[in-house]
Amino acid sequence: MTRLKYSLALALVFLLRNMAAAQADSTTETKPIQISGNADVYFRLAQNKTASTTIPSYAHGRPGLGWLNLMIEGDFKRWGFGTELGAGERATQLYSAEGEEFSFIVQSFAFYKINERLKASAGTFTTHFNYEYTEPGSNGNYTNTYIYTVIPASYLGLRLDYALNDQWSFMLGLYGDSDRRQLKGNGRHVAALANYAGDKLNVAFNFIEGRDGDSTQVLMADCYGDYAFTERFKLGWELHFMLDNNDDLGKSNWQGLAIYAQQQLAPRFSLNLRSEWFDDVDGYWFGLPKLHVFSNTLTGKFTLHPVVLMPEIRLDRSNDAVFARKNGTNSKQELSFLMGASVFF
Repeated sequence: MTRLKYSLALALVFLLRNMAAAQADSTTETKPIQISGNADVYFRLAQNKTASTTIPSYAHGRPGLGWLNLMIEGDFKRWGFGTELGAGERATQLYSAEGEEFSFIVQSFAFYKINERLKASAGTFTTHFNYEYTEPGSNGNYTNTYIYTVIPASYLGLRLDYALNDQWSFMLGLYGDSDRRQLKGNGRHVAALANYAGDKLNVAFNFIEGRDGDSTQVLMADCYGDYAFTERFKLGWELHFMLDNNDDLGKSNWQGLAIYAQQQLAPRFSLNLRSEWFDDVDGYWFGLPKLHVFSNTLTGKFTLHPVVLMPEIRLDRSNDAVFARKNGTNSKQELSFLMGASVFF
């Protein structure tokens, strides 16, 4: 049954890829509707012989389907839309909040261009936080950070995007509960983003504040970006802080810092080192107070269009035993090797 599932998934990927290629070859003109997507698979071996502790959580000792993703975009000069669908382990863990009825929808929105600089949108959007993309093949590393794990994946509501000039752009959003596709409950959030895109420096400042459900007040602040020292070497970062104030459980806060060193060694090969420090001081994620996790991930990235291959070795260490072993005990360390493969169409 498992082999049949992966065979059908692979057949679907190549069918969609061929359809997109046929559409692109039929004319040189830009079409108002664009179809794209990607899929990824992986195989991971872990020292503790258990799944990883991040979300997505990667299994041990078996092939895994990360996800199948399909994006349909329409741009008709003044208005347009975007609908992104996802299926597989990655989509399920990221977008299937408890009780969520439309978890297969990654994002779905419509927009109207008020003028050349100002655009209004309504619908479900992927989060404006995160240096890392949802698609593994678009990142320097296949696995994700703990910062990526604790940040909500999507929001439903309204947003305004304003481009001041070629370098500066801004966003203001009004959202309901995080990770929902319907406006249910009393969750309300105000979000903002300021982004600078220069020749060498790219930096984004993010903020969101509001209420999740009936009893939790949330505040998140984030800054991420990168600087290109040369055409081949780039240094990125993400600094994140989150405060959770529950009416019954009290306050919890956590923060993290990730540094990304990305070296292009050849036109189709790069070596990417990521180091992350994650401070779960109140035990929100791991359930233990005063917990600190330090993670180092080294990934080789082979870009062989449309396929991306990513062999990766990762070492996570903590000051307390939080990584589960197969025998039921816990360890302060998790060492794993992973081979990931993505295809874009």
